[in-house]
Amino acid sequence: MSLINQALKLEQQKRHAPSGPQPPMVSHMARHGQSDRLPLILIGFTGMGLLLAFSISAIFYFGSGYLKGETALAAQSQTPQLATPSSDKEHSPTSESPTTDAAELTDLLSELSSDQLSTVQKMLLEREQATNPSKAATETKTANQPAVVTNELDLAEVSRIQELVDGFTVQGIRKAGKETRVFLDGKIRRIGDVVDIENGLVLVGFTEIALIFHTQTGQSFEKAL
Repeated sequence: MSLINQALKLEQQKRHAPSGPQPPMVSHMARHGQSDRLPLILIGFTGMGLLLAFSISAIFYFGSGYLKGETALAAQSQTPQLATPSSDKEHSPTSESPTTDAAELTDLLSELSSDQLSTVQKMLLEREQATNPSKAATETKTANQPAVVTNELDLAEVSRIQELVDGFTVQGIRKAGKETRVFLDGKIRRIGDVVDIENGLVLVGFTEIALIFHTQTGQSFEKAL
């Protein structure tokens, strides 16, 4: 009985055991499915690469077009400024015309004799007097005024300043070239000092017998020692 039971158990184990290695047909189908999927993956990656390249090309194309448009607008805005100098050059001949007229007038006058030139000058003077009689009368009056009055005023001014210089009191003098010091009217004065502000009187030097003063107008006065 034990042998029969063991035989039955072995038979049951064989029935419930795994079927063993797969048949060659099943493994071939699996490999064939993987090989069919590989081209699809490659096509997908290729499409993504083409799409990326197209996007980059479009960005560069439209971007360069935008930059060209901006450059053209900037050039158009600068065109009026560049055209301005040409307008100035167009007006330059008119500015040179007075110089040309003056040169022609000089050449014409140089060809005249002295008598003809004096006649032309007289005619121009008469024309100017006829055009502006008030100005001509003023100039004539000024020209006819005697210079004696001015000379008399100058002499009176010189006499007044000389009396002022003569009135200075010299208490002492220390001669040392440019460092000379003069005790004048109770004050120590050096060469170049202003001794009278109202008249602009400056101590400029000395000699063995006198002190020398100058005014702002260049007049010279001496004070005897």
